[in-house]
Amino acid sequence: MNTKVDCPVCERLAIEEDNCPNCETDLSLIRMLMELPEQSLNTMPKSWKYLGISVAVILFILGLTLGGSANYLMSKNEQKIPESSIVNDSPSLTIENTHTSSSKSSDLKCIDGFYYTVQKGDYLLKINQKFYGNSDNLGFLLEGNPKLIKRENKLEIGEIIFIPNQNKNC
Repeated sequence: MNTKVDCPVCERLAIEEDNCPNCETDLSLIRMLMELPEQSLNTMPKSWKYLGISVAVILFILGLTLGGSANYLMSKNEQKIPESSIVNDSPSLTIENTHTSSSKSSDLKCIDGFYYTVQKGDYLLKINQKFYGNSDNLGFLLEGNPKLIKRENKLEIGEIIFIPNQNKNC
């Protein structure tokens, strides 16, 4: 005899067929699950009750141990960059205060900016156009990167160049 089930889709009650006559939902799986015998935790042996908790605690401790060991090994194997190999040829922030006899105001000149990594297809005129809006005057870009003089079109991908701010942006 088929167990009567309620349709979970249209909520029709006490259906005996495998499909709901109202919305045609297949109810066979729901019926099979309802016909399974109920099992209680009380039927399990007492030693099995705490087995899951014990396994979880052991795995947690094992994970902490392995994670700590891996962290220690990774920090031990970090490569230190010797200070002698660090090259700092970028201009630093300088502000020059120039007083002229004909003017009481001071003219400030600052050199500040950011670093840019050369991408595939980049050349100085293109970079100049990208950051300064023109591609005809490379003076400001070359002033911040004297190492690029006479090799404007021979940039290497991944090379880092300094993009100085224009004085009007300081």
